Amino acid sequence: MGRQKPITVPAEWLANIRAWLDRGDLADATWYRKARAWCHGTASATGTDLRRVAAILAAMSPGTSWERNKIETRALLDGDSGIEYTTYPANVLKAETIRAASRADCYLDLVKPRPHSGFKIGSFYRNIVDPDDPDPVTIDRHAIAIATGERGDAGITAWQYRCLAEAYRIVARERNMVPNEVQAITWCAFRRENGDLHQEPLPF
Repeated sequence: MGRQKPITVPAEWLANIRAWLDRGDLADATWYRKARAWCHGTASATGTDLRRVAAILAAMSPGTSWERNKIETRALLDGDSGIEYTTYPANVLKAETIRAASRADCYLDLVKPRPHSGFKIGSFYRNIVDPDDPDPVTIDRHAIAIATGERGDAGITAWQYRCLAEAYRIVARERNMVPNEVQAITWCAFRRENGDLHQEPLPF
């Protein structure tokens, strides 16, 4: 089995992330801590545990806004059959499997990244469960645009995801921050300047 090639991050990516970080609001650094607090409150209200709530929340996050993500997560936990989900059907099915699992080790595998997919959902879950973890970085099209300066909805490879995540980690180390704080601050600044932060206040 060959060794994994070393990650090389373009200097331009680092400069772009730094620039957006300098334009951002440091208050946005608490985004994932607030998300964790919401999961903790929801877990208490629904008689389950924080990790299960965070896993369902992460599984149902693609294609929907943050406020809607929370509404749909709570509806699924409550067994609300009248809810119309805005995330993808496959993600609802995954979330239902997580809810029905008898033990954590039966569902946590569903939010773990695979060799070539699942990085965003897995990182989002880990960012919420442990906001102090310096490893996971949630990378979406906005995080890509912030780093590369190029906008678009094209997918990225697993290797490109790793390189982008490392770029955020490098800037975080420079500023003595956790990578998810850099990602949240820059994401909010990017969305705020593009006029759609309130329409979809989700950091990925």
